[in-house]
Amino acid sequence: MTLTIQSQVSHAATTINTLQASCCNGLGELALRVKNFVSKYFLEPWEYLIFQARSSIGALSWVIKNAQYNDRRASPFGPIKLIDDEFQKTSYFQKLQTLDPHLADPNTRKSRIDVLNNLLKEGTCWGQSLILLNDPNLLRVEHFGNDQLGQEAVYLQTIQMLQIRIDLTISLKQLMAKAGRDPQEFISTSGQIDEAIMFDFIYQQKSKVWRFLIRGMIQMMSPELLAISDGELLAKKVQLSSTVNSHFSSARPVTFQADKFLAKHAAQEELDQKICNFFTKNQGTFVLSSWDKEKKLGHAVFIDNTNEKECRVFDPALSASYKFSDATTGISCMLKFMHALFPTAKTMHHRVSTLSPAYG
Repeated sequence: MTLTIQSQVSHAATTINTLQASCCNGLGELALRVKNFVSKYFLEPWEYLIFQARSSIGALSWVIKNAQYNDRRASPFGPIKLIDDEFQKTSYFQKLQTLDPHLADPNTRKSRIDVLNNLLKEGTCWGQSLILLNDPNLLRVEHFGNDQLGQEAVYLQTIQMLQIRIDLTISLKQLMAKAGRDPQEFISTSGQIDEAIMFDFIYQQKSKVWRFLIRGMIQMMSPELLAISDGELLAKKVQLSSTVNSHFSSARPVTFQADKFLAKHAAQEELDQKICNFFTKNQGTFVLSSWDKEKKLGHAVFIDNTNEKECRVFDPALSASYKFSDATTGISCMLKFMHALFPTAKTMHHRVSTLSPAYG
């Protein structure tokens, strides 16, 4: 009889503890989702406005100070293009569908296009710069906005965003492994990324990153990428790079002078000086890319340094071409623009891209 009572008491205590734990978990999840809601619809819009205001003021100040270098040439690309109905009729879109299953699937196509278009609205600087790298004459001869060039820029920019998505996935999986978290914890019962749980995790790991940038990271994520190995992710990245190279010419692949300008412990002045030294010693056509340490903010410009007596720079963000007397002056000015464009980035890393063989 005594054992029966003890057993019943023990069972009751276990039940109560289970209910308490369940209640706590339920309240914890509710709090997490409330925090996510407040961040997404109240805090992030304000953060974005503040960020845009600071960036715009910095860029405008730079434009005014360097107006003397503007050679007043019209952009060959015209207004920024998006993945609209017109673009979806092109061969570029068909190629993108082979690279991104979400674009090929009618059930996920619209949502994927919406995500990509939100990013494309920020600009197609990488795509435009690559096109000029392949054909610098587009900048040397007077051109006006060309729809086909704009669509080509969208195509190349989208490929770069797909590459960034893979980099983000690899980085996040490393963070999860370090924290002892299983990627499956971040997948909802519907098989999609659980936005609230993912946001809470990333924000805890990178609390100094703007919230709206974290949201953009999550929108680029997919459960399929989280489920595959790092080796498979790298293979997909190689496929994307090969697609870009084949778009131009396999005989002139896009190559990077990356190792020289990405020293982890180098001061910003040292990184900037290395870039200036590179362009002082090397002539040719290049794309200069700069981004913050977290790889959330970035910009690219095209540089024509083939003439010793001048250095031409096309900046897609400004849709303007600048002419400097020498490479040192031009690169120094453009680096100041990068810093003005992203005033909150403590460290900007750089990468120089070219089509091989391009200089020497």
